[in-house]
Amino acid sequence: MKKRLLKKQLLVLGLVAGMAVIPAAAAAAYTVSASVADEPLVLPIHVEATAGLTFDGTDKSLFHGPNGSVIQVAGANEPKNALFYGTVEWFEGTDNRLTLNGVNEEGKTEAKVLLTITDETRILNAVTGEPVAAKDIRAGEMAYAYTSPIMTMSMPPQTWAELILVGIPADYTVPSYMEVDTVTKNDDGTVILGTNQAINVTLNNETKVFPFLTKNIVTKDMIQPGQKVLVWHGPVLLSYPGQTTASKVMVFGTEYKGYVSLDGDKFSVNGEPMNFTVPVVPKVDGNTYLLPLRKVAEHLGYDVNWDAATRTVSVSLNGAEAYHFVLGGDTWQTGDMTYYFTQPIKVVDGVSYVAIDDLLRLHDLKMETRF
Repeated sequence: MKKRLLKKQLLVLGLVAGMAVIPAAAAAAYTVSASVADEPLVLPIHVEATAGLTFDGTDKSLFHGPNGSVIQVAGANEPKNALFYGTVEWFEGTDNRLTLNGVNEEGKTEAKVLLTITDETRILNAVTGEPVAAKDIRAGEMAYAYTSPIMTMSMPPQTWAELILVGIPADYTVPSYMEVDTVTKNDDGTVILGTNQAINVTLNNETKVFPFLTKNIVTKDMIQPGQKVLVWHGPVLLSYPGQTTASKVMVFGTEYKGYVSLDGDKFSVNGEPMNFTVPVVPKVDGNTYLLPLRKVAEHLGYDVNWDAATRTVSVSLNGAEAYHFVLGGDTWQTGDMTYYFTQPIKVVDGVSYVAIDDLLRLHDLKMETRF
């Protein structure tokens, strides 16, 4: 058992180390077209083939588009966490840095990662879900850590911990920390959570659902895409995606301000389809799905202002600027930070259009996936 877990740990370590050298704002291609009976919902700027994209049911960045098209949204498949597990060793002279040491069957260390515990790190008992103080983590005990996917290239690699599970009994099935990608509510009262670990989790009437560190009432029907959950579950069926049933679920908050969905003709915000009126409708440009920025931003509750003298678009929420950009440029600014668009804003007939991946980043939105 230890040998099998170690192999998995080493695999994750290698994958995440590779991710660290990939630029966060790498450009990607996206494909969309759409229409309804007599009035088009998506108008082409120009039309070309789908660049060889094939919908095979396993890539979470691909979506069913209208008229049999295949849509790709790179931001829907970005890594959220990496998982490491092993025995704890406190970093010498510190009380907020520790290493997790993977060991082989002979007890020799074969893999190691250095973790920083921050004020945001959640440390929980793996059996009860109750909080644990960092000082109570014992050297030598087994721990599971969900970390940032961004790591240094040092040896050992270093990163910060988002969640650490301790107090793990021998041969115990450790709960899984997941982000909800999609929610399906069935007529029989069950709820199926599609998660970022490619596991579909069924919540039935016997599943205990409770919030993290609050007394608020949370039910399985209240869970939305983008929320993090800690799931105690049984065996996972070897399908794709995997299938399991939860005995209890701890529900955390969300880092997103909402979620959007794309399915054929429909573009939805927080579960409600948006209505577009010609000529202010989504467009397709090659392999990129474009949305009218003002229309969507105002639907999300933002104010959009235009300064003709400087060709600057400023987008605000509750009176505070969220971001701004200059038309024709390839960057956008928020506070003192500057970021690149995946594709510069396009202006067609006086309407500014934004690529869906940029929309997700500009407005802190979760892309609901198919599973």
